[in-house]
Amino acid sequence: MTEVLVMQTGAGSIESVNADFVHSWAIEEGHAYLVCDGIVHTEETREAVIEFAEKLSAEDWCYVNDREMQLSGNVLKAIDCMSPHHDGRAFCCSIILIFDGYYVAGWCGDCRIGNVTLSALEWLTTDDVPFLKMYQDGVIDYEFYLKSRHLLSCKLKVGQNNIGCVKTFSGTLANCKNLILCSDGFWSEVNLLNESIREHFSVEISNEVNRLARDGIDNFSVIVLDV
Repeated sequence: MTEVLVMQTGAGSIESVNADFVHSWAIEEGHAYLVCDGIVHTEETREAVIEFAEKLSAEDWCYVNDREMQLSGNVLKAIDCMSPHHDGRAFCCSIILIFDGYYVAGWCGDCRIGNVTLSALEWLTTDDVPFLKMYQDGVIDYEFYLKSRHLLSCKLKVGQNNIGCVKTFSGTLANCKNLILCSDGFWSEVNLLNESIREHFSVEISNEVNRLARDGIDNFSVIVLDV
């Protein structure tokens, strides 16, 4: 049975508005978990990501043969039925649907999904911005890359065509100890994710959440699942 070890979001010490959001809900034969990261930290952006989460959880999650298509389709439908008041608001997200023995995942932007074992963290997604390849090819350094990831063309945008923005994949839970969903405000500032994973990972994550709430620069969100 899946257990939620950590599910938290915060504005950090600098931002006055928390434009990140976490949400979970039951679906047929499983459970869904969502992390949203709003672009531009305003109250209006916060309201937009909350409305998106509510619309998404209210979509039809009854069993279908193609769960990946269902996930991406529901994301698009949720955005399409949002209030026009939020037109132009942008955000990225990561989503995991947990079923008996397997998971289905989707993401957009630089919200990440990872598989945590006793010895390492394997990122299952890549930041879908062109600057990532430039960094991997050595054209730009890591610091420049971190400052260059916020392209609106790679985010979900209310009131616009978002077809193709959500990437999906599936996997078995047999080789997973923990699954982690998080925004860039979390993964870019938490050093332990680049180190060997120790036994009490959930405790360390909780400690990092408290540190980010006190000292973090960006909005952050994280969900850690024991699967």
